[in-house]
Amino acid sequence: MSRVRYTAVPTLAAVFYAALIFPPEFSVTVGGLRLTLYRVFLLLVTVPLLMRLLQSTKQRMHAVDYLVMAHAGWVVLALTVYGGIGQGIESGGIYVVESLGAYLVGRIAITNTEQHRALLRYMVTLLGLMFLFTVPESLTGTHFIRELARAIAGGPGLPIIEQRMGLDRAFGSFDHPILYGVFAASTFAACFYILGQGKFKARTIGLMGLVGSSAFLSLSAGPFVGLFCQ
Repeated sequence: MSRVRYTAVPTLAAVFYAALIFPPEFSVTVGGLRLTLYRVFLLLVTVPLLMRLLQSTKQRMHAVDYLVMAHAGWVVLALTVYGGIGQGIESGGIYVVESLGAYLVGRIAITNTEQHRALLRYMVTLLGLMFLFTVPESLTGTHFIRELARAIAGGPGLPIIEQRMGLDRAFGSFDHPILYGVFAASTFAACFYILGQGKFKARTIGLMGLVGSSAFLSLSAGPFVGLFCQ
């Protein structure tokens, strides 16, 4: 019987994903632009990663790289034409960082199947930890993660979100329940095809149940559609 090999999660991807789920209470506003932890991270790494990709002899650029860069450039151009130079720089610039920068993190950090599988295990583990808070959050209406973050970092009260199906829509660590639901639903198919290797084993069903239940707690149509389309 072969032993399963476990590969460490690439540091770059692990740090980005952890920053992504950090509560927005730990953000700062500079010149009207809100800088969350993941935005700060992407601002620091986008240009170095782009230069690394352009200069790499091992990870040669292909059509998708050019298309992603063209898309980001086109958005900046469109915003500049619509709203002027200021909006093109501010809104377009942060869009480039969030789209191209996030793409480059995955493009550079994940280079083989083992690293991809390790990242997915990491993602589902973090989702599972958050699930421990979002279940009581949905049942009691107390937003445990966000309220704890607000107690530490300050900030305004949380917006009131209507109940659905007798439950409170869970925020998790996000700005809105929809974001939490999309975050959870994004790993659903990967649990089956990557972690479960396309087989309905008990562990695979358990992971998919965790992901599906997490997405359900958002009580949002968008994440539900995402689950069923996978």
